[in-house]
Amino acid sequence: VPDWNGDGTWFVSRHGRVGHVGSSTAPSAISLGEDISNSVSVDKDGLYVVTDGAFYKLAVGVAGMPKVLWRTAYTNSGVDKSGQLSPGSGTTPTVLPSGLVAITDNAEPRMHVQFYESADGSLVCEAPVFDKGKSSTDNSLVAVGESSVVVENNYGNNNPLSAALGRDFPGGFARVDAVLSGASGDRECKVAWANDEIGPSTVPKVSLANGLVYSY
Repeated sequence: VPDWNGDGTWFVSRHGRVGHVGSSTAPSAISLGEDISNSVSVDKDGLYVVTDGAFYKLAVGVAGMPKVLWRTAYTNSGVDKSGQLSPGSGTTPTVLPSGLVAITDNAEPRMHVQFYESADGSLVCEAPVFDKGKSSTDNSLVAVGESSVVVENNYGNNNPLSAALGRDFPGGFARVDAVLSGASGDRECKVAWANDEIGPSTVPKVSLANGLVYSY
């Protein structure tokens, strides 16, 4: 993925190497020692990576060498859930205009949508979504405005034949908001709405102009 300034490229490997090559620096990489099963995101301050063990933010250091700015472990059952490709979070980090970054964990009995501070990796708030024992996602969360995301439930979608012969999925979409609460300015995670619609393996899109979520 291109870096924020467009003068270099970040790259990652399945087994935890994170590297950068710039227009004036040689390729260099470090090992996080944990598997990476999802894509990555960037902002002006660095790169966001979710491994099977933790959530990371990295930046370009001396001579172009990647350096870890912070590492935050998330709740992980260690189970490769139905509908997922790895035993960890199934999401690419979603960077929000509010300065928050959102992922899902891999908790049981219910997966959580989590919001973190992009500056230091502290967990701001989280909310469980979907039914007990039937929650997983392997797609990126969809940003909605300043501090909200839409998540879909991929539980049950194990292979192309999962829907054959009339078989169905638990389904589910939900919007989770990290809302300001009280005079303290702290944020609280709230599920604004949830439904049972089924989109087993799509990455939904949101139109802010008409307020619709598109999936299939």
